[in-house]
Amino acid sequence: MSKKFNTHSIAESGLILAIVIIIDISMAYAFRALFPEGWAFQLSFIFIAILAFRRGITHAIIVNFARAWIVAAVSGSFFPPTATYGAYGILISLSLDYIVGSIFSILIAQLLVMKIKNIKWKFILWITIALTISFIASFISGGLVWGAYAWPGWGAWIYSLAYNFSSNFAALVATLIFAAVIIRVKPNMLEKVKEKTWE
Repeated sequence: MSKKFNTHSIAESGLILAIVIIIDISMAYAFRALFPEGWAFQLSFIFIAILAFRRGITHAIIVNFARAWIVAAVSGSFFPPTATYGAYGILISLSLDYIVGSIFSILIAQLLVMKIKNIKWKFILWITIALTISFIASFISGGLVWGAYAWPGWGAWIYSLAYNFSSNFAALVATLIFAAVIIRVKPNMLEKVKEKTWE
Protein backbone atom coordinates (compact mmCIF):
# COMPACT_ATOMS: atom_id res chain seq x y z
CA MET A 1 0.00 0.00 0.00
CA SER A 2 1.16 3.57 -0.68
CA LYS A 3 3.19 5.25 2.03
CA LYS A 4 0.58 7.98 2.14
CA PHE A 5 -2.35 5.59 2.42
CA ASN A 6 -2.47 2.82 4.98
CA THR A 7 -5.22 1.16 6.98
CA HIS A 8 -5.05 3.67 9.83
CA SER A 9 -4.99 6.78 7.63
CA ILE A 10 -7.84 5.54 5.44
CA ALA A 11 -9.93 4.63 8.49
CA GLU A 12 -9.29 8.03 10.09
CA SER A 13 -10.14 9.84 6.84
CA GLY A 14 -13.33 7.81 6.44
CA LEU A 15 -14.41 8.57 9.99
CA ILE A 16 -13.79 12.29 9.53
CA LEU A 17 -15.65 12.26 6.20
CA ALA A 18 -18.67 10.73 7.92
CA ILE A 19 -18.51 13.28 10.74
CA VAL A 20 -18.23 16.34 8.48
CA ILE A 21 -21.04 15.13 6.20
CA ILE A 22 -23.39 14.68 9.16
CA ILE A 23 -22.49 18.10 10.57
CA ASP A 24 -22.82 19.98 7.26
CA ILE A 25 -26.07 18.31 6.20
CA SER A 26 -27.54 19.00 9.63
CA MET A 27 -26.58 22.67 9.33
CA ALA A 28 -28.03 22.89 5.81
CA TYR A 29 -31.40 21.53 6.92
CA ALA A 30 -31.41 23.54 10.14
CA PHE A 31 -31.19 26.81 8.18
CA ARG A 32 -33.22 25.74 5.12
CA ALA A 33 -36.13 28.07 5.97
CA LEU A 34 -33.82 31.10 5.88
CA PHE A 35 -31.47 29.89 3.14
CA PRO A 36 -33.26 27.56 0.68
CA GLU A 37 -30.11 27.49 -1.48
CA GLY A 38 -28.20 25.97 1.43
CA TRP A 39 -26.16 27.84 4.04
CA ALA A 40 -22.44 27.28 3.48
CA PHE A 41 -21.57 27.29 7.16
CA GLN A 42 -18.58 24.94 7.37
CA LEU A 43 -18.67 24.20 11.07
CA SER A 44 -16.99 20.92 10.19
CA PHE A 45 -13.82 22.51 8.79
CA ILE A 46 -11.90 22.05 12.05
CA PHE A 47 -11.88 18.30 11.33
CA ILE A 48 -10.47 18.89 7.84
CA ALA A 49 -7.72 21.05 9.32
CA ILE A 50 -6.82 18.45 11.94
CA LEU A 51 -6.70 15.75 9.26
CA ALA A 52 -4.38 17.89 7.12
CA PHE A 53 -1.92 18.27 9.97
CA ARG A 54 -2.11 14.65 11.12
CA ARG A 55 -2.22 12.83 7.81
CA GLY A 56 -1.19 15.39 5.20
CA ILE A 57 -3.05 17.58 2.73
CA THR A 58 -3.74 14.73 0.29
CA HIS A 59 -6.12 13.16 2.78
CA ALA A 60 -7.61 16.56 3.66
CA ILE A 61 -8.22 17.45 0.01
CA ILE A 62 -9.89 14.12 -0.79
CA VAL A 63 -12.15 14.32 2.26
CA ASN A 64 -13.03 18.00 1.74
CA PHE A 65 -13.77 17.49 -1.97
CA ALA A 66 -15.95 14.45 -1.26
CA ARG A 67 -17.70 16.33 1.56
CA ALA A 68 -18.55 19.27 -0.70
CA TRP A 69 -20.09 17.11 -3.43
CA ILE A 70 -21.98 14.75 -1.13
CA VAL A 71 -23.42 17.54 1.03
CA ALA A 72 -24.43 19.57 -2.04
CA ALA A 73 -26.13 16.56 -3.64
CA VAL A 74 -27.98 15.48 -0.49
CA SER A 75 -29.04 18.97 0.60
CA GLY A 76 -30.29 19.90 -2.87
CA SER A 77 -27.84 22.72 -3.58
CA PHE A 78 -25.76 20.83 -6.13
CA PHE A 79 -26.71 22.88 -9.20
CA PRO A 80 -27.24 26.62 -9.64
CA PRO A 81 -30.78 27.83 -10.43
CA THR A 82 -31.75 27.42 -14.07
CA ALA A 83 -32.27 31.16 -14.45
CA THR A 84 -28.57 31.79 -13.98
CA TYR A 85 -27.09 28.88 -15.88
CA GLY A 86 -25.98 30.85 -18.89
CA ALA A 87 -23.55 29.17 -21.25
CA TYR A 88 -20.95 28.42 -18.62
CA GLY A 89 -22.90 28.68 -15.37
CA ILE A 90 -22.40 25.07 -14.33
CA LEU A 91 -18.69 25.15 -15.19
CA ILE A 92 -18.16 28.39 -13.26
CA SER A 93 -20.00 27.09 -10.22
CA LEU A 94 -18.22 23.73 -10.16
CA SER A 95 -14.83 25.34 -10.71
CA LEU A 96 -15.17 27.98 -8.00
CA ASP A 97 -17.27 26.19 -5.39
CA TYR A 98 -15.75 22.73 -5.68
CA ILE A 99 -12.29 23.03 -7.25
CA VAL A 100 -11.05 26.33 -5.81
CA GLY A 101 -13.09 26.20 -2.60
CA SER A 102 -12.36 22.56 -1.75
CA ILE A 103 -8.95 21.85 -3.29
CA PHE A 104 -6.95 24.99 -4.04
CA SER A 105 -7.89 26.60 -0.72
CA ILE A 106 -6.06 23.79 1.10
CA LEU A 107 -3.12 23.73 -1.32
CA ILE A 108 -2.54 27.48 -1.10
CA ALA A 109 -2.90 27.49 2.68
CA GLN A 110 -0.32 24.72 2.94
CA LEU A 111 2.14 26.53 0.66
CA LEU A 112 1.84 29.80 2.57
CA VAL A 113 2.41 28.33 6.04
CA MET A 114 4.84 25.50 5.28
CA LYS A 115 7.88 27.45 6.56
CA ILE A 116 6.29 28.43 9.86
CA LYS A 117 7.87 26.43 12.69
CA ASN A 118 5.41 27.21 15.48
CA ILE A 119 2.72 24.54 15.05
CA LYS A 120 0.10 26.57 16.92
CA TRP A 121 0.42 29.67 14.72
CA LYS A 122 0.75 27.47 11.67
CA PHE A 123 -2.56 25.80 12.49
CA ILE A 124 -4.35 29.12 13.08
CA LEU A 125 -3.01 30.73 9.89
CA TRP A 126 -3.69 27.60 7.84
CA ILE A 127 -7.35 27.65 8.83
CA THR A 128 -7.67 31.41 8.25
CA ILE A 129 -6.10 31.29 4.79
CA ALA A 130 -8.06 28.23 3.63
CA LEU A 131 -11.43 29.62 4.71
CA THR A 132 -10.63 33.07 3.31
CA ILE A 133 -9.86 31.58 -0.11
CA SER A 134 -13.04 29.51 0.11
CA PHE A 135 -14.99 32.69 0.88
CA ILE A 136 -13.52 34.54 -2.12
CA ALA A 137 -14.37 31.63 -4.44
CA SER A 138 -17.93 31.41 -3.08
CA PHE A 139 -18.40 35.17 -3.32
CA ILE A 140 -17.38 35.26 -6.99
CA SER A 141 -19.49 32.19 -7.77
CA GLY A 142 -22.48 33.72 -5.99
CA GLY A 143 -22.23 36.97 -7.92
CA LEU A 144 -21.78 35.30 -11.29
CA VAL A 145 -24.06 32.27 -11.04
CA TRP A 146 -26.36 32.29 -8.01
CA GLY A 147 -27.94 35.72 -8.48
CA ALA A 148 -31.45 34.26 -8.90
CA TYR A 149 -31.47 33.62 -5.15
CA ALA A 150 -30.81 37.27 -4.32
CA TRP A 151 -33.20 38.72 -1.76
CA PRO A 152 -35.75 41.29 -3.04
CA GLY A 153 -34.02 44.61 -3.61
CA TRP A 154 -30.55 43.09 -3.43
CA GLY A 155 -28.25 42.87 -6.42
CA ALA A 156 -26.46 39.60 -7.13
CA TRP A 157 -23.08 40.81 -5.87
CA ILE A 158 -24.35 42.50 -2.71
CA TYR A 159 -26.41 39.42 -1.92
CA SER A 160 -23.42 37.16 -2.53
CA LEU A 161 -21.22 39.30 -0.30
CA ALA A 162 -23.75 39.35 2.55
CA TYR A 163 -24.61 35.67 2.27
CA ASN A 164 -21.09 34.32 1.88
CA PHE A 165 -19.46 36.71 4.34
CA SER A 166 -21.97 35.87 7.06
CA SER A 167 -21.60 32.11 6.61
CA ASN A 168 -17.84 32.08 6.07
CA PHE A 169 -17.08 34.57 8.84
CA ALA A 170 -19.22 32.59 11.27
CA ALA A 171 -17.44 29.41 10.20
CA LEU A 172 -14.03 31.05 10.60
CA VAL A 173 -14.81 32.34 14.09
CA ALA A 174 -16.24 28.99 15.21
CA THR A 175 -13.32 27.07 13.72
CA LEU A 176 -10.73 29.34 15.33
CA ILE A 177 -12.43 28.93 18.70
CA PHE A 178 -12.27 25.16 18.33
CA ALA A 179 -8.66 25.47 17.18
CA ALA A 180 -7.75 27.51 20.26
CA VAL A 181 -9.33 24.86 22.49
CA ILE A 182 -7.40 22.08 20.76
CA ILE A 183 -4.13 24.02 21.02
CA ARG A 184 -4.79 24.61 24.70
CA VAL A 185 -6.08 21.17 25.69
CA LYS A 186 -4.55 18.67 23.28
CA PRO A 187 -1.87 20.23 21.02
CA ASN A 188 -0.32 16.83 20.24
CA MET A 189 -3.44 16.13 18.15
CA LEU A 190 -1.86 18.32 15.46
CA GLU A 191 1.37 16.35 15.25
CA LYS A 192 1.88 14.38 12.07
CA VAL A 193 1.28 10.68 12.61
CA LYS A 194 4.50 8.71 12.29
CA GLU A 195 4.12 5.13 11.16
CA LYS A 196 6.38 2.73 9.33
CA THR A 197 4.24 3.15 6.23
CA TRP A 198 4.14 6.94 6.48
CA GLU A 199 6.62 9.39 4.97
